[in-house]
Amino acid sequence: MIISNIYSFFLKEVDFQQGHKQDHRNWSSTFNRNSGRLLISKYFPKLDPNSISYQLTKKFLINIIKKNNK
Repeated sequence: MIISNIYSFFLKEVDFQQGHKQDHRNWSSTFNRNSGRLLISKYFPKLDPNSISYQLTKKFLINIIKKNNK
């Protein structure tokens, strides 16, 4: 089996300032909007290597959770 056109990214590389796409599939009987996978293509904006930080990634993730819980 050959799998092609698959790209991987470190979460801290991705720039979520312009929003995100998320797959909301859930394995639980209780729906949880935050349990889905983030959908990121090779065209998704990446952060400048000098601005990458765990604090910024944490901020992006907190904003995603806040948006999902509205």
